[in-house]
Amino acid sequence: MTFPWKISAVLAGLVTLTTACSSHSATADPGESSLPVDVSVASVDDREWATFVEAGGVLRARTSAVVSSRLLAPVLAVHVRAGDLVKRGQVLVELDAAASRAEAARATASVEAARLSANAAAADLAGAKASLTLARATHDRIRRLHDTRSATPQELDDAAGALAAADARVAAAHASGAAAASMLEAARAGAEAGGIVAGYGRLLAPFDGIVARRDVDPGTMATPGVPLLVIDDASVPRLEVDLDATRVAGIGPGHAALVRIDRDGSDTPWIAGRVAEVARLDSATPSFRIRIDVTGVPTGRAGLFGRARLSAGGRPAVTAPAAAIVQRGQLTLAFVVGADAIARLRTVRTGDRRDDRVEIVAGLTPGEQVVLDPPATLADGTRVRASAALATGAAR
Repeated sequence: MTFPWKISAVLAGLVTLTTACSSHSATADPGESSLPVDVSVASVDDREWATFVEAGGVLRARTSAVVSSRLLAPVLAVHVRAGDLVKRGQVLVELDAAASRAEAARATASVEAARLSANAAAADLAGAKASLTLARATHDRIRRLHDTRSATPQELDDAAGALAAADARVAAAHASGAAAASMLEAARAGAEAGGIVAGYGRLLAPFDGIVARRDVDPGTMATPGVPLLVIDDASVPRLEVDLDATRVAGIGPGHAALVRIDRDGSDTPWIAGRVAEVARLDSATPSFRIRIDVTGVPTGRAGLFGRARLSAGGRPAVTAPAAAIVQRGQLTLAFVVGADAIARLRTVRTGDRRDDRVEIVAGLTPGEQVVLDPPATLADGTRVRASAALATGAAR
């Protein structure tokens, strides 16, 4: 009756022995006679960890011009398409400006008529001056004859009256000449204005750029103020991002930034940028538009999405070399070497990564030594040997 009980006891002992052997094989025994593993170690430290503000935005041209007509006229021809590069002064759109040209021609004819009137006024002035000279000479002669009693007082009075009349005619001729000159200047100004209005029939590129949008086709009636084309500056674009007031503190013109442009949907490297403007969007919302000059972006890339990373000061943080972090499945681990030269596997929680260091949120404390690039064969509890030279070089 006791036989089954003895079998159960034996089986329990075997299970216990198997579990112990399994536990012994999972963790290396520091007391084993195997040689220590050479590893490189570096220190966990406490340093000032820069914080950043990130925001998404769109690349915009530094200058963008909306081309519209000043005339109400049919569109005869459009010489560009969206995406075309244009040069300053290039003809973009031609309008039917026949009425404006007719007005310009009439203004030119008015200039000619005013010029003839000015010439006639000049001739009248010359005749009045000649009459004045004759009247003055006659008056002087009659006055001398009157002094010798060879001319009557009536003849002297007639000569004086003729002199006064000649003076009046000269003054009138001067006034007519001035009026004719003014009319000529007005006619010339009208002709110039008519020429300018006639020139409105040809819409020109305001600067070197690229056609961002075309909203007109031949046959369309162009209306003053209605956009026909949009021309973007061909220089390097700017990234525009919007930030609320709580995140814009400390950011101003000249502030360094990092920018990532989404060209093909894949991750692209961060490139250097610098804040050019910080503008208030409107008085109703506490938001600001940050314009960032970006280097290394080809022209004609306006409209692409990008992200900006702006420095927002710093905070204390515990950091470790990124090479010390080991990822095994869902676990983030690090080998910590203590004073007993034993590598202990420890679970850690990480934060941001910057270059060759990573922020440690939990699991490590400043001053601890961690193994760099631990070999795959390194197990928890392995005895290690860290060379002083290797440790110094890794810390740098």
